[in-house]
Amino acid sequence: MLNRREMLKIAHGALLAQAGSQLVKADDIVSEKQKGDPDDTYEVVSYHPDKIAKLATKPPNKAIFEPWLKNLPDAMITTARTFLGCSRSSTPDQITEFLGLFDLPLRDRNGYVAYCAAGISFAALSAYANALRKAGTDELKRLRGVAPDLEHYHFYPTVSCVDMWNIAKGKRRWIRHARGNANPARGWIVLFDWGDRGAPDHCGIVQQASEQEIQTIEFNTTVTINGSQRNGGMVAEKSRPYDHVLGFIVTDAAPK
Repeated sequence: MLNRREMLKIAHGALLAQAGSQLVKADDIVSEKQKGDPDDTYEVVSYHPDKIAKLATKPPNKAIFEPWLKNLPDAMITTARTFLGCSRSSTPDQITEFLGLFDLPLRDRNGYVAYCAAGISFAALSAYANALRKAGTDELKRLRGVAPDLEHYHFYPTVSCVDMWNIAKGKRRWIRHARGNANPARGWIVLFDWGDRGAPDHCGIVQQASEQEIQTIEFNTTVTINGSQRNGGMVAEKSRPYDHVLGFIVTDAAPK
């Protein structure tokens, strides 16, 4: 069986060939383009896949996984809702904390660092640690301590929509969106492809869904509930049609 690092290397090789405009690899750094709405401009998140894989892989000194949390998807939504209204301009320290979980800055040489996947991962890890009553004065250490458990049971915590997507496919937690199967559950992660390239540009958490649209909580998006505006960088609730939905990561599957 392939480990996370090997899966990521295979995934990046395939995606570099398929969507070269989205991923650019230099040495051991991958730069991924993301944007929170179709009309936004692309931002970049540059990261070391191996470092994030190490964070989400069970270390040798972790004897067993923590318990599976059936209500983690709901708890993740509750936690994510506490960040609604946060933005780079109003709460830069909070956005910095989302990215700091993965040792990334608020800004780098490309400008603001995209944080949609980092924000969702932060909310989920916080919900997990709080449910287990994990204490500690070092918040990032507390959250990183349950990253392998979140990956084992629910989804891969990362800054990359593409890596989250590929790991979900490898673990059979991925449901591709197609006409007639639009029935995502509360707490699933939705991935959007704004340009129909077949690779994700953005992600969100499903709060509820109908046949016509989904209601989400999204990090690094625009403030408006409906439509798109070029003023991203905020945590906000959105209502979206299924037009640009690539598919869903299942976060509530019981372990076998």
